[in-house]
Amino acid sequence: LFYDYAEEKYGIIRQIKKNGNSSNWHYYDVEDKKIRIIAIDSLDTDRSVTNENGNVKYFSKYGTFITSEQLNWIANTALNFDDKPEKDWGVILTSHMTFENFGYHANAGEVLHKILVAFNNSDKYSFSCRNEENSFFDIDVSCDFTRYAGEEKKPHFICWLIGHEHEDKN
Repeated sequence: LFYDYAEEKYGIIRQIKKNGNSSNWHYYDVEDKKIRIIAIDSLDTDRSVTNENGNVKYFSKYGTFITSEQLNWIANTALNFDDKPEKDWGVILTSHMTFENFGYHANAGEVLHKILVAFNNSDKYSFSCRNEENSFFDIDVSCDFTRYAGEEKKPHFICWLIGHEHEDKN
C-alpha cells in the first residue's frame, strides 16, 4: 500500500516484474538537484520458492538476495539517463541490508558493485551464474554505459546507504 501511495503521491518509478506484480524496487528523481535515489530490495525472492518447511527460501545466512531481474532493472533502467537532457545526474543507492558472500552461488552484492563501477567508468559489464538447485537464483546480467564516455559531465554514483542497525543488540 505504501508503494502504491508513493507512486501516486511522489512519483516513484516501480518496475513491473515479469510475473506481473509491482516490485518493491524503485527510484525517485529529485529533478532540481539532478539526483536519482534508487531503492533496492535486498530480500528479493519469489514467495513460491520455499524450503522443506514451507518458509520462503533465501540463499544466504540473513535472507539477503537480489534477483537477476532486479539487477538488470538497476543496470538498464534505473541507471539509464538517456532521456535526460543533462547527463550529469548523481545516483544514491539505498537498501535495507548489505549482501554477504554465502559461498556456493554468486555474491549479488559483488555483482551490483561491479555494475556501479562500470556505470562510473562508462564501461561495460556482464556476469552469468547458474544455480543448480533452483533456476530462480540464476544471475544473468549485462550492461553497457559506454554511451556516456563522450559526455563532459557524466552520470555518476554518489553513495550506497545501507540501513540495518539494531540498537537493542550489543
